[in-house]
Amino acid sequence: MAIKKVALANRWMSVTDVVDRLRRAREYREQQSTLLNSLEGRAKQRRDEVERTLADLSPSQRASIVMRTVSGHRAELKRASLDGRVAYIRSISKLQDEVMSAKAHYQSPVQMLAREGLGSERRSRLIHQIEKSGSVELASLAALAASTGDKELGAALLTRNSGTPINERAFSSQEVADALVGEDGNVHEVQVTSGAPLLAKAAAQAVKQWRYQPFQLNGKPVSIHNQITIQFKLP
Repeated sequence: MAIKKVALANRWMSVTDVVDRLRRAREYREQQSTLLNSLEGRAKQRRDEVERTLADLSPSQRASIVMRTVSGHRAELKRASLDGRVAYIRSISKLQDEVMSAKAHYQSPVQMLAREGLGSERRSRLIHQIEKSGSVELASLAALAASTGDKELGAALLTRNSGTPINERAFSSQEVADALVGEDGNVHEVQVTSGAPLLAKAAAQAVKQWRYQPFQLNGKPVSIHNQITIQFKLP
């Protein structure tokens, strides 16, 4: 029986690491493009110079000499710039490979939250404390985790949810609403993407009251889009 192999050797990369590598890859592409444009400009300049010195020749003679001269000049430019061009290609390829290898770590928001505080004493304590909690208490704790940005509590709740049949869960881990989270951690814009129209307004108003821990890039808070789920249940 064939056993499916799981890639376990992928190097861990934080969100900041991923964004940094994408930025560097983009910068290398821009530098590569600048180099290629410079080489093309030098080849054109050489063509113009040669054509000016052959003005007294016939068009066929001029075209033949220009073609040979420019071709030789292009070959010289390629040889001189080979190391630089190869270095850009290798650097871009390496960064792209690193980003792709990290993709397995960021396949879903639930997956990322489930890692929060993994192995910490507080998370273990929270899991133990909510082990026997009922649906009302779990729903209340889920709202508390969302409103306070308590990721460890959220992770503990996901663990608790994973052991509960779907139709008995007090809250859902799936995404429903797309919220715009500002630099200050407040929700500035809400768009309901699915669900009952009669509940859309209530869901949007609830989400706007939440506050998140701001996402940071290079040590500075930035705005991001996030998707969350609100599940309404009858008492």
